[in-house]
Parts: sequence; C-alpha cells; structure tokens
Amino acid sequence: DHSQAMHELFPQVRRIRVKNSGHWVHSDQPAVFVQVLAAFLSRCQDDPS
Repeated sequence: DHSQAMHELFPQVRRIRVKNSGHWVHSDQPAVFVQVLAAFLSRCQDDPS
C-alpha cells in the first residue's frame, strides 16, 4: 500500500474504492465511474490549480 507516499507527493490525492470492479472500473461500474469523474472535473473547474 503506497497511500502514505502518494499523499506526501500529492497532498490533494483522493483514493476511491469501487466495489465489484477491477482495473477496468469504467467497464465494470460505469455509473460510479461517471459520477466520480464528474465530481473530479467539477473540482478542477472550481480550483484550476
């Protein structure tokens, strides 16, 4: 688990666990993927730094 190192390198990192999915989250759980991606893009638009 590299979560501590990731947080140190990227303080704004968010870790999302999606149940019943593997490496292809967009295929395994498309609705959850779209929801998480939309939230991410919204945050980027609000704070472009």
